[in-house]
Amino acid sequence: MTVDSIVEKSGENLLANDAAYKDIISRDSVKKEEIQKRKKKRNKM
Repeated sequence: MTVDSIVEKSGENLLANDAAYKDIISRDSVKKEEIQKRKKKRNKM
């Protein structure tokens, strides 16, 4: 393996990790919004 190919692979991994991380964050925020909506519904009752 040359240094260039190692750098290329680590770059790809970083992009993949970044995408996965953003996906997790967006799912997390959706869950939080759903929980807040449920709490509001309970408070109205």
